[in-house]
Amino acid sequence: MSCSRAPRAAAAKAAGNEPEVVLHTIGEGGEYRDAEGSWQTLYGLDPDGAVLVRPDGYVGWRSRSEPGNASDELRKAVDSILGRFA
Repeated sequence: MSCSRAPRAAAAKAAGNEPEVVLHTIGEGGEYRDAEGSWQTLYGLDPDGAVLVRPDGYVGWRSRSEPGNASDELRKAVDSILGRFA
């Protein structure tokens, strides 16, 4: 999975002060290797897609490809998971 600047910036802004959102990249050029080359397919992602995995291992949010406004989308996902509604 390639990682543009947008997901890194979105992760940095998404949680505000709490909780911390940590970005990990998987695949070529990422910090984790995809030995079988099937990670994106299994998660239903394009090369610029992303998933937000909760601490208990469940997927809390998924975007097949990079959303137009990654910061807003990720923030909404974190707020929804935490039960924070406007």
